Amino acid sequence: MFFILISIPSSILSLKSDSQVQYQQKLHSFEQEMKWHIKYNHVINYIKEHEGFMPVKYKCAAGVTTIGYGHVLQISESLPEIISEKQADLILRKDFDKALRYVTLCMPHLSNNQKLAMSHFVFSLGIGRFNQSNLKQAIINNEEIDTIWLSYCYYKIGKAKKIRSDYAYKIRKWELELFKSDN
Repeated sequence: MFFILISIPSSILSLKSDSQVQYQQKLHSFEQEMKWHIKYNHVINYIKEHEGFMPVKYKCAAGVTTIGYGHVLQISESLPEIISEKQADLILRKDFDKALRYVTLCMPHLSNNQKLAMSHFVFSLGIGRFNQSNLKQAIINNEEIDTIWLSYCYYKIGKAKKIRSDYAYKIRKWELELFKSDN
């Protein structure tokens, strides 16, 4: 009995079938989507934690009618006087998704973490204030943003001097860390 040894080049052994490549691509896509959902939910939970749940309408620090997890009621909006946590969660996600869509349209080049961080900023301060901010232009121009970002933690009472809110500073710092983190 004779055995013939055939040497097969390693390049041939490493070839993958089309189905293996497609499977790996789908797996990678699935993993990326799972990472996205985990980060997205992390941001939603962060909002819930720092906003707190309020089932009834109330006036927030800015003097506007609010309910749930910091949802500002619009004049034309009709909500019951009392809502459940599930209803508040749905409203929160709708509000946050609006900010996320806006950020994605304005700055499609951002990574997922950057989009989430910017969306939280927009969710917190509003689209109008974001549009007027020098932060938006600094990000578009790829400029240094740390000082600018952290400057959005001050408020005024009447015509008094600006006062830094340690609470708002912690939130801006969290956003900035998320913005700079890897995906």
